Amino acid sequence: YKWVTRLHNEYRAYEKGTSSKLNADRVEKLKDVDFEFKGPKSRGRPSTNNITLVPKLSWEKRLVQLQAFKTDTGHLNIDHNYKHCSNLGGWAAEMSTLYNNWKAGTQHLSEDMIAKFNQLIALGFQFNVLPYYENNRSWEDHYNVLLMFKENHQGSARVPLKYKADLRLGKWVQTQRQQYKLLQEGKRSKLTEDRIERLEDAGFEWEVAGGATAQEEDEDEMQV
Repeated sequence: YKWVTRLHNEYRAYEKGTSSKLNADRVEKLKDVDFEFKGPKSRGRPSTNNITLVPKLSWEKRLVQLQAFKTDTGHLNIDHNYKHCSNLGGWAAEMSTLYNNWKAGTQHLSEDMIAKFNQLIALGFQFNVLPYYENNRSWEDHYNVLLMFKENHQGSARVPLKYKADLRLGKWVQTQRQQYKLLQEGKRSKLTEDRIERLEDAGFEWEVAGGATAQEEDEDEMQV
C-alpha cells in the first residue's frame, strides 16, 4: 500500500515537472498493466487540476488518430490541451518527452519503441509537444502565433474559438476581445494602447458577426 501511495505521489511530481523517480518509460509500463494514477490534488485554487490522464490505446489506434488530425488540420502541431481522441494532446506530449529524453541520452528505449518513433517521424510528427508545465505562453508569444495563423490563412486573423490546431490561440483571441470590451466600458483592462494598435495592424477584428461566431462554435471534434 505504501509503495502504491508513493507511486501516486511520484506521478504528481512527474506531471508537475518537479523531481520524480518516475519517467515517461516507467509511466508507460505501469499503464500497460492497467495501473491507474491519481492526478495532482486540488488545493482550493485554479490549478493543474485540468490534467486529464492519458487512456491506454493501441499503437495502431493512435496512428489512425494522428493521421486523421493531420488530414483535418494539415499538420501535427498538436496542442497539449487537445483532450479529444482520448486526450491525443496529452499522449503527444508524452511521446515528445520520451523521444527528447532518448535523444538527450537520459532515456533507454527498446528497439520496438524506436521503430514506433520512426513511424511517427514518417507521419511528420516532430516531437515538439511540450507538457503543460513547460508550455506557458506570453502575450508576445501568442501574438507571433497569431501572425503565423494569418500567414497560413490567406491573410485572415479570424481564429475560431475552438481552433483545434491550437486551442490556446482560440482562447487567447477570445480574451483579447473581452479585455477590449472592458476597456470600451471604462473598466480595468490588461489591454494597452500599444497592444490594440499591434492587433489592429494584424487585421484583428474586435467584433465577429453572429454567423461567423456560430460557425466557429461548430468546429467539429474528431471522434476517431
